[in-house]
Amino acid sequence: ELLTAACALVLVPPLAWLSVRAITPTIQAMGDDHEWQAPLAALAATLPALLFVVIGIVTVRDAWGSPCLNYVTGRVMYAGIAVLTIFGFLRATIQLYRRCAEVRRLITLTRPASPPLANLKATQERAARELDSDKAFILLAGLINPVIVVSSEALRRLNGDELEAAIHHEIAHARRGDQIISAIVSFVADIVPLPAGGLVAVYRRAREFAADAHA
Repeated sequence: ELLTAACALVLVPPLAWLSVRAITPTIQAMGDDHEWQAPLAALAATLPALLFVVIGIVTVRDAWGSPCLNYVTGRVMYAGIAVLTIFGFLRATIQLYRRCAEVRRLITLTRPASPPLANLKATQERAARELDSDKAFILLAGLINPVIVVSSEALRRLNGDELEAAIHHEIAHARRGDQIISAIVSFVADIVPLPAGGLVAVYRRAREFAADAHA
């Protein structure tokens, strides 16, 4: 049992990744249907790691108390599977914590919205804050109750209608829960260090177009 599980843990995720690579061109070609392209790319990017997690957890749970543990080889295999599973979770958790810490640091650098920003109709629905920067950007920061961060350069460059449109785009992300989905995708993909960056990039690009359509 443990030998089968160990082989599955080593072989199944890479085989799933190869299968995902085979269908990646099809997902990339879905440029006219971003509403479906985004979730399919997210699922494909996380599938190998999800299989790794399922196999690892089921093995650790079901093999506890197995007769195989009466032998040194069985105990070594069991410990190896448990360590690999726990290490994957720890690695992904550390990466998630670092990303969340960066977002928190960004928010601490912001200030309440000035009247030109606070008086926009869009900012009545979702809180907005300003950040001094010579780069023009508007982004959604945070997971559970995200805020919209608008740079001072974006305020300088964009007129009222352009600001409204850009903020509605970020509101669309919040309504769709994109910030939560993105965190989950990144977390799961980090569990197993397989090169899934291309599919994650497809998901993020499709997510932007979907948010435009939603807005």
